[in-house]
Amino acid sequence: MFGLKILDFILSLCFIFFLTSLLTSWIYELIAVWLKRRSVNLRDVLNCMIGGETGKNKNEDEDKKIDLLERLYEHPLVKEHTKKGNDPEYIPDKEFGFILLDIIKNMGESASGTGNGKKKKQKEKKEIDIDFLEERVTAIKNPRVREKLILFLNAARTMDGDINKKIAFVQKRFEDWFSHMMKRASDLYKQYASIVMFFIGLGIAGILNIDSLQLVNSLWYDARLSETVSNAAARYIEDSLSEKTDKDKKDMDMYRELDAIKQIPVGWNTYTFPENGDCRDKTLSIIFKIAGILISALAVSQGGPFWYDLLTKLIKLKKTVQQKKPEQQ
Repeated sequence: MFGLKILDFILSLCFIFFLTSLLTSWIYELIAVWLKRRSVNLRDVLNCMIGGETGKNKNEDEDKKIDLLERLYEHPLVKEHTKKGNDPEYIPDKEFGFILLDIIKNMGESASGTGNGKKKKQKEKKEIDIDFLEERVTAIKNPRVREKLILFLNAARTMDGDINKKIAFVQKRFEDWFSHMMKRASDLYKQYASIVMFFIGLGIAGILNIDSLQLVNSLWYDARLSETVSNAAARYIEDSLSEKTDKDKKDMDMYRELDAIKQIPVGWNTYTFPENGDCRDKTLSIIFKIAGILISALAVSQGGPFWYDLLTKLIKLKKTVQQKKPEQQ
């Protein structure tokens, strides 16, 4: 029975953090949409990959060259991902490889290339090969991007096989390049989101007095409350995992579980400041209160998926323990 008590205690604490994380994530999503963080993040990645040269030393020939980033955002397949005229928030890896290759193919003659109309028509009819793509790449404004793309083309040139296989290899390299850069950007975005969610969680914990230390004390010494919250968590997780449960029912279950755990010591009406105590008692009370709220903010910043996964594992463990005999528990 002692093992079940500990599990109920941990489950109830995690469920409270999970519910608070949902509120925090919802507020963060509103802020992210308002600031267009995802589209800004994507543009930053693309600018780092294929953006124009930002240096001050430019000449007339450089001004005539092509900004690959501008061409990409003007591509029809990219525009399909835009919403209400805003920049896209996401481009699939495979789609990016096709788009970049398509832009290079249709980029036109090199900025330094000259010739009469007849030669240009012959060039248009020329079969697309690695040399043809390399000639088009020379029209890109940023020298760093030109060198990167030429490396990919040179790697394809050394391959065995027909031109279709080499073109497919180049497109795959474009996809892998984009995927790698997006993964790095995603890691940075998660770090940024975690920091923002910490401060949002700190605000929520401060306003609602979600004190981790007070919660630990109440849930540990009130076994009935701990069991009630734990059972509410189990019902919510089981309903969320059930494919037969529709969204409206899940929302009703959420309200039901919140009503079932309304005895949780949350809110400033549950906090009693030691007005009659000495200076030491008052100082310790404030320190413990600040520490409890900071711990709650740190826990909430882990995000809802983290607590959801942990709750799922703990509930499975609780079911395993319940199947054992009382002396084995």
